[in-house]
Amino acid sequence: MNQLECGQDKTTILVVEDEEAVRAILAEFLTGAGYLVLQAPDAASALMILLKESVDAVTIDLKLPGLDGLELATLLRETIPDLPLIAVTAYLLLDQNRSLFNGVVSKPFQIEELTKTLLICAPPDRRRKGATLSPQTLVACLVSIRQQISTLKHQLYIQQQTLESCSIGTTQTQFPPWLEDLLRPIVHDLRNQLSAIKNLVDALERRADLVARGVDPQRFVQISLPAAARSLERIDSVLSRLRNLAGRVVTQRRTVDINSLIEKVTKRLIVPAAQDTRISVDLADHPILVTGDQELLEQLVENLAVNAIEACQMRLGGVVNIRTRTDPARKILVLEVTDNGIGMKSSVLSKIYELNYTTKETGLGLGLFLAKKAVDEHHGSINCQTVEGTGTTFIVKLPLTTEA
Repeated sequence: MNQLECGQDKTTILVVEDEEAVRAILAEFLTGAGYLVLQAPDAASALMILLKESVDAVTIDLKLPGLDGLELATLLRETIPDLPLIAVTAYLLLDQNRSLFNGVVSKPFQIEELTKTLLICAPPDRRRKGATLSPQTLVACLVSIRQQISTLKHQLYIQQQTLESCSIGTTQTQFPPWLEDLLRPIVHDLRNQLSAIKNLVDALERRADLVARGVDPQRFVQISLPAAARSLERIDSVLSRLRNLAGRVVTQRRTVDINSLIEKVTKRLIVPAAQDTRISVDLADHPILVTGDQELLEQLVENLAVNAIEACQMRLGGVVNIRTRTDPARKILVLEVTDNGIGMKSSVLSKIYELNYTTKETGLGLGLFLAKKAVDEHHGSINCQTVEGTGTTFIVKLPLTTEA
């Protein structure tokens, strides 16, 4: 009998991984190694499985939609402290985060490395019985999520206050009309999503009332949690775009070396593990100085780079190239971000800088809108050249600094 089996039972592993191809490969290898494998593409799906199934260990990718891997691990560690958790990631873990996990496997890895870690963290003689997550424990998870949302709401409020007090290139406090137009639908969306989650958590906290009305609390969770998870994902998507929004208004101009700035930005760019895309940088061999806001310029470069990476996600051998040069005669910087992705139709090209316009299922229509505003704030220009099915190049021109 396989050492992982006990009678007709097998050690059960829950694989939490958002990349479908990576998830399928892990499941295939672990099944071949004698494990029973359950799969979840996100934290909400993982919680649903743990509510219904007995799981002996969980492998968690750190980059997940909605609640990320660290947030999921924190919830599980607080509510199911004896459940073995294994981080499977291409990123380095800080020491304080490493303590959340019983083991860490770094991508890329050999399957033997993962199975060895599983045998150490979840030996066959210590298998769990019954559902891993009780409805009561799930309520505790949701209450913790609600506390996180309250923190995010406070951060959003602070950002709004910061925006309202920002000065845009003058000594007089101004609130730019485009920011007001941008924030109004976003705040409305956040309130709707937060209301949906609050209603679910409130109902679960009053589960005695559910029973009195003849409603099975566990069935209520099974029906309601997916909707709450979608709300959380939407909130996370919105807030990830808003976190740096206050810094995108020009508040402090100084001399910035664009080449150094690009090197800094490219170090934090993330290409999904399942995506075959390479980032190349071709920088001028001398410093290129412009006068502007450091954070706003960083976000400009990052928005264009991320847009290019996403355009290559369906392309084998995708390449994103970031290039700088100068035009001394015109005293301008030329920044080019080129990809060999899917390109755009002319009908799309005419709308790409519009607020809330997006062709992506989960997009918000903010990235290129804010990129255009950043260029405008620095008295520059942005142009897009694209061929459908071949690729796209964004060309940004900014005035060089006139300081000695």
